[in-house]
Amino acid sequence: DHDTGQDDHSDAIIHRYSDVKLTRDAGIPGHMILDKESGILYIADTGTNRVLWVNTDDTSTSYQNILDPNWRNNPSTSQKEDLAEYARITGVEWGVLDTGLSRPSGIALHGDTLFVSENGNGEITAYRLADDGKSAAVADTIQTNAVFIMGLEVGPDGHLYYVDNGRDQVVRI
Repeated sequence: DHDTGQDDHSDAIIHRYSDVKLTRDAGIPGHMILDKESGILYIADTGTNRVLWVNTDDTSTSYQNILDPNWRNNPSTSQKEDLAEYARITGVEWGVLDTGLSRPSGIALHGDTLFVSENGNGEITAYRLADDGKSAAVADTIQTNAVFIMGLEVGPDGHLYYVDNGRDQVVRI
């Protein structure tokens, strides 16, 4: 339950994809979005200026249960609360969708189009995804006047919104 003041994660299922290495750029959030139909997870990796895809439906992976029922007494565990499932997944299929971006941060999916905001230059790029979701072509790029662009979302009205943290604004395109 994540209602106001709630933080019960006892029904949470966490899978750590250990093969996928991400690099953080301090102060810039790197978002991700899951395509529920294909199982492809898209990740804005701010520290290495790229966008990754991870096939979360890959059945050829190795699964290791790392749930620690005694986590409160084990300071070396990465588990910090009660969970329903906690596992390390290795051997997952993953790849790079695009590189050379300027601190990608926000990411949104609408149909077969993936939108990525670039914190370093204020651009938003639209990618037309391949049928399998593992490659894409740039469909369009727009230059915003954002000072510190971050998150993206496609609203129920079909419009694309972005957060400009530098101006404390949510802007509709």
